[in-house]
Amino acid sequence: MNVYPKIFADYRQSSFQTQTTGAAGDQVWMTANPDTSIANVPRTIAVASAGLVVQYGDRFRMIGLDGTAKWEMPNDPGVPAFIADTVVYYRAANRFLQGVTFDKRTVLTDFTIPRCRDRGGVSMIQPRGNNRFLIQTFNMAPEMIVDSPPEPPDYNLMLMGPDGPLDRVWLNEFTGTALPGLVTGDDGRVVLLNTASQVTVFEAASGKAVDSFVIAKAGFQQASLDRRDRLIVSLYDDKAQPQAACYTLTGEMVWSCPLPPAERRAWRQPPAVDGDNRVAYIWGETLLLIADGTILWRREIPATRFVPYVTILGDNSLLLAAGNGLWHLDKDGGLLFETYLKPEVSITTPPVVDGSGRVYIGTTAGVHCFE
Repeated sequence: MNVYPKIFADYRQSSFQTQTTGAAGDQVWMTANPDTSIANVPRTIAVASAGLVVQYGDRFRMIGLDGTAKWEMPNDPGVPAFIADTVVYYRAANRFLQGVTFDKRTVLTDFTIPRCRDRGGVSMIQPRGNNRFLIQTFNMAPEMIVDSPPEPPDYNLMLMGPDGPLDRVWLNEFTGTALPGLVTGDDGRVVLLNTASQVTVFEAASGKAVDSFVIAKAGFQQASLDRRDRLIVSLYDDKAQPQAACYTLTGEMVWSCPLPPAERRAWRQPPAVDGDNRVAYIWGETLLLIADGTILWRREIPATRFVPYVTILGDNSLLLAAGNGLWHLDKDGGLLFETYLKPEVSITTPPVVDGSGRVYIGTTAGVHCFE
């Protein structure tokens, strides 16, 4: 599953927000979760002028900037609810893609996401205008049947509209698995990294592959694009050593940086990239800041049962969230503010900032606002 939805920031998965903050870490309000189930803790928060769209497990909520829960709707947890312009898109419990405005007026109904079976999910959805959507799906391998050959997993990339198969602009089908797709800053290309150590670049308008290269025996972990649309990828190399690396989308290596030994994790945030193309990456229990292949500074972070997160702001400062702590660091790693929640509370979402500089996080207790 796409356990780290970065739609709140951009489709490069670079964890970059243009907003900045002068917050001191003082809590303004906290809105409790809809129930106490761990399955229904906040998963991501998207910021709009009308308020916050908060994704939980089986529902999402529209919460005003004053902390008031305005309304909520049930949804399928396999696709995070996200904002595009003034529309909130989500997948309903019946697995159709739906769209509602901030005042809950329906603008899209019963959009079928094809090539997504019961053992499958959606890695990426990007609205492209004119009711067209760029969609990446995946399907786990079917359960094995005695005396039958095993079937492989598959993934699909497509551009389509809401009117069924005849409204599909193009479809590419693949065997195997791939990381969530990355979309270049001009929305013109889509980049996929698969488990065969291959990077393929597609033209978004036509679905045609325009570039492809292999990084020999690489085990891709997470990937994002920097401000120049260069690939930033963490991987295990042909000697099984961890590396962070930068490649052009034609396959030329720009830099490579060995990563220190660390415990392998099932879930990890893609490399975050600031406005100067410096990379912030949480590796093990450490936040690393890498520039042109050199680690400039590092900061130890507390262990957490959830994924630790870093969000980069428009002034290249960083919001770091892990365990029950939230830190605002300047671009050189200096501390601007820190705040801690109760010991029994854990942060569960990436931190985000609104236009007035307020900071929001989701936790096992609820959604918190700081200024």
